Amino acid sequence: MAEELCVHLEALRGWIRQTEAGADERDDLLTTEGKDELTLETTSRQEMPGYLDAQGPSFGSPPVGQGG
Repeated sequence: MAEELCVHLEALRGWIRQTEAGADERDDLLTTEGKDELTLETTSRQEMPGYLDAQGPSFGSPPVGQGG
């Protein structure tokens, strides 16, 4: 079927899995609506003043007192 649609087999499998999740046939994946809600929540938090300060240092920052 993937060849008939001219798509990679893994892409087709992903579409099928996501369709099953959307139909509540799978518990191991978020529905598309669930993904959208999570994205909106994450974006909203990142736009809050002081969000990054509260998260601590980034991975690229040297330890406190050892910076240069």
